[in-house]
Amino acid sequence: MTAQGGFTEGVIDGRESAQGADGAQVISNHEQMADIVQVDVLKTQPDGDNLRITLGLKNTSATQLRLINLTQTGALLAIDADGYANPLLPGLQNPDEITVPANAGVRQVFIFAGPMDSGVSVRLWGQDYPVH
Repeated sequence: MTAQGGFTEGVIDGRESAQGADGAQVISNHEQMADIVQVDVLKTQPDGDNLRITLGLKNTSATQLRLINLTQTGALLAIDADGYANPLLPGLQNPDEITVPANAGVRQVFIFAGPMDSGVSVRLWGQDYPVH
């Protein structure tokens, strides 16, 4: 493990173990959200030379949730019908964290680098979600 990797893991562990000032439970991997967050790919559309995808995130728990580190490499990908992945577009247009209220959902738009022609699904922390 590199020093940078250890530092990053320490920051993530610290963020997960501490609730936010608003009492939100912090989530940074698929296992933590498996039974309490429903993910739906609501809409896909071209955005210039890129792809805009709207995700629906529904919290089925009685606690506010904060999904963190979404812009980390490989955390959130668009996958085409041939199995090729497009990462999030670098920059400020994609949030690194999303807060989902208790027993409610949010819609969040993400911009992925490069166009995709067919069969798009979204991979969040290793789990694929097809377009509905």
